[in-house]
Amino acid sequence: MRSYTVCCVVAVFLCIALGVVGVVSGFPVSLDIADLESRDGVISSTITVLNNATDPISQRYLGAYLLPLGTGSNRSIFVGWVALPYLRTDESVTVPFTGVVPSGTVGGTYQFAVLVTTSNDLVSPNFADAAKEEVSIQGGSGSATEATAFPGITRTKKAPNMPNYQITAISALPPMSLHPGTRITPSVSVVNTGGDAEEGTPVSIMLLLGNQVLFPEKATIPSIAADKSATVQLSYKVPDDIYLGAYILRGFVNPYGMIPEGGEDDNVYIVPGSYFISDNWAEEKIAAGGCGCSS
Repeated sequence: MRSYTVCCVVAVFLCIALGVVGVVSGFPVSLDIADLESRDGVISSTITVLNNATDPISQRYLGAYLLPLGTGSNRSIFVGWVALPYLRTDESVTVPFTGVVPSGTVGGTYQFAVLVTTSNDLVSPNFADAAKEEVSIQGGSGSATEATAFPGITRTKKAPNMPNYQITAISALPPMSLHPGTRITPSVSVVNTGGDAEEGTPVSIMLLLGNQVLFPEKATIPSIAADKSATVQLSYKVPDDIYLGAYILRGFVNPYGMIPEGGEDDNVYIVPGSYFISDNWAEEKIAAGGCGCSS
């Protein structure tokens, strides 16, 4: 019995220690928010991510949120995400972030919060170690049918030998009703009409319903060589708190300009038809079997 107790104590100690080490080795980062601005429903900022860990950071995302003041950190408004590149110890990357205030957001003063996490943790993040800065926003339009174009990024220098990514097709669902929390798994085709891309650099593919960014589950593709194309099945989740109504579905390749491109005016692809967010769960579950989505 004594040896069993000792083993239990050791096991608990190891679990706690490993848990702490896991957090420390995977997420110790320095996050610096600069040039934060909100104008006409668009939030822009420059965010620097420095890896302070002893281990590299890989397959991580930078998530951006709005936290209402005085309501606690459990209520958050998802603004957008960035797929971070591989970062060795003491390496950093600067992200020129631009996001649209989701429809229906009430204007006022918020905390703009950013954190590094996995794609799954973007849905329910822990803001204890997030970098935060106050920002005043005018609020979303409240119209579920709004399809304002996502602002383009033009902060990177252009050169003839840079890659130029374009989405040529998104095999998403046929125009139909979805419900909050739906998972969609579209097949996305991308071509590189420019120069060779740096190998090993992931290319982000963002999906939006109107101005509402979908949570990424599998939302990056490998780099593509010059004059080559690739088709990859990706996965996204519709936010649980999305407003009911009609939306346009859009794809956005390299949305934050993480990869310098020869041109960024052709990064948006609009899927034909409209998508209806409804609360008819029974109908959705019946239709889910053959539409590429699941509850």
